[in-house]
Amino acid sequence: MTIKALLITFCVSSCGYLYSQAPGYPVEVDSSLFTEQVTFTVEVGFGDSLNFQCFTISGYRIAHLSKRRIYQPKKFVLDIDSMTTGTYISSVEINAQRIAKRLIRDSRKQQAKIILDVRVRGSSSDQLVVYPNPVSSILHVEIMSLADEATLEILDPGGKKLLEHDLTTSATGHIREEIDISMLDPGQYFIRLSSRDGSTTQRFIKDR
Repeated sequence: MTIKALLITFCVSSCGYLYSQAPGYPVEVDSSLFTEQVTFTVEVGFGDSLNFQCFTISGYRIAHLSKRRIYQPKKFVLDIDSMTTGTYISSVEINAQRIAKRLIRDSRKQQAKIILDVRVRGSSSDQLVVYPNPVSSILHVEIMSLADEATLEILDPGGKKLLEHDLTTSATGHIREEIDISMLDPGQYFIRLSSRDGSTTQRFIKDR
């Protein structure tokens, strides 16, 4: 979707927030009406690409975070020198999927801040990390800390098991695996790590 199309879609929408198709990528704004600063909370997968832009209704870009890969949680602060009272459109793009939200600035000051609080799924210990996402052939899997034998399973959206892979512990507990998923049809899938301590699941998308 082009920026022009995004703006047109927004203008015919009567709701406070505008969403485009981006399944599985939560983006929250602390307040659509703000004075000094506004914070976006964005959740991505390990290694996902992120891009952010903010525009006036006429399409003039006032803030931009260039496209980059995200491997750890981080806060980005965008200082804006000129953001007058009015309505703006923000665009958060994750892996080429765009989420758009409307912002309303109500302040006589020109300066403003947009904060991006980016969180990464599976970034803490004892969690399952999968990348890249979307993936076309080889899915990289990392288990940060594994104290016992475990099993990795690939599931379809209905929970049907499609692939299974046994894991053994290492000296450090940190395990890296590569799983060939090229035979799967494009779509959404889940990978589940199961051990005596329980299970954890991550979602991924198989592209063409």
